[in-house]
Amino acid sequence: LACYGEVLTETGRFEEAQRTFERALVIAPGSAKVVLGYARLLARADKEAEAAQLLETTLADKNRIDRLDERALLVTLLAEIRRRTRSPELGLRAFNSHLPDSPLVLREKIGCLPALEYADTLIALRQYTEAKEVLQTLQPEYPEEPAIGRLLQFIEQVASL
Repeated sequence: LACYGEVLTETGRFEEAQRTFERALVIAPGSAKVVLGYARLLARADKEAEAAQLLETTLADKNRIDRLDERALLVTLLAEIRRRTRSPELGLRAFNSHLPDSPLVLREKIGCLPALEYADTLIALRQYTEAKEVLQTLQPEYPEEPAIGRLLQFIEQVASL
């Protein structure tokens, strides 16, 4: 059902996708794939507050999603939603409260996406020095990731103002 919900979301059939994800949540409430897909749908359908609430509720239950990589993806989406809705401090709080260590430290286990969002959240909070440190640590390890260069360039532009 989660895959079908994703297809419906991608084709803009939001109401049908929502019904599909709601059924999937009843069947598999501990599925990170279902929660992530449903939260993405809600965010794309301009229901960011509902998406954030779903993610917060899921993350608050430590037994619901116990795999670190899955929790990290949920936290990353939550932080992105918080940043985009002009509440980056709540995104930073999500990283700090729902992961056992910083996304930068955890990158070997969970990849660079959470660390990139963490840096973006720091930038939104105008914590440029910390964001630059994160990005400079990621750059040699992920030289093909274009977002790292763009974010570093943005920080340099802001610093020159």
